[in-house]
Formats: sequence, C-alpha cells, structure tokens
Amino acid sequence: MMRWVAHFWILFLLGCTSVPGLSPAERRSLQMRTFQRTTYENVFRAFGAVLQASGYVIKKQEMTRGLIVAQMPGGGSDSSLATTGGSEKPRVSQPIEVSVNLEKVNLSTIETRMIIQTEASSLMSGQQSREILDEKRYKSIYDSVRIEVERHLIQGKSQ
Repeated sequence: MMRWVAHFWILFLLGCTSVPGLSPAERRSLQMRTFQRTTYENVFRAFGAVLQASGYVIKKQEMTRGLIVAQMPGGGSDSSLATTGGSEKPRVSQPIEVSVNLEKVNLSTIETRMIIQTEASSLMSGQQSREILDEKRYKSIYDSVRIEVERHLIQGKSQ
C-alpha cells in the first residue's frame, strides 16, 4: 500500500510540473507563421500534404473553418524532435498530435498557428495533453510547408 501511495505522489508531482521558460511571445513566435503572396487553399493543402508525407494521419480537415488535426501514432521515430519544453521526452508509445489553424488576413496573406502536443498519463485525470515546444520540429514542418506552397505556385496549382 505504501509503495502505491509513493508512486501516486511521484506521478502527481510530475504531472504538476510546468514547461519551463517560454513567455507567451516566445510561444507565439514558435507556433505562428504568416504566408504571403499565396492563397488560403494553397496553404491549407500544403499543410495536409506535408503532414501526411511526414507520417501523420489526418484525423480532421475542415477547409472552411481552417482546421487540420493530424496524429502520429507512437510519437514518431525521431526522438530528438520529440522534446517537451526542452527537458522531457515523451514515451515512444505516446501519439503526437498536430493541430493547425489557418486564417485569411486578406486575399494573399494567411496567418497560421500550429500546436504540437502529446498525451501524458496522469492518475488524477486520466489523459492530459502536453505541448511539445521543440523549435526544430516546428521549423521543420513550417519549412516543408513553405516549400510545398512555393512548389504549387510555380506549378500554377495555387487556385
């Protein structure tokens, strides 16, 4: 019984730790990008293509609402990219979820916000989401989306 109580408190305290260090402005700069001189549809399709090519399974896609939700079962194979807040690594069995919101600023400017998170178990509340705040992962996805957007523009597929 005492062993169970000790495990409970350890897990509870681990679940209560916060992600160190990022201010709201730093978090926004990590998660948000603006695409200019392109169409909303082009950016939306580029996100879908990049996420699928990266091994994510698209769970929800709503172009009119500007929402894409994708999941990588088992957290993916690149553990160096799967850090939370710089110090903690999710277990390989935990799925990683990416949600992307797109918003038209005008006809040729689209703002995006991408949030990457993983599920973490907690005895108190079952499953809890934890943000993955890894600059390399965000940069990799956004760079790939930018390349896909440009490729579509060159090929004339932006409509």
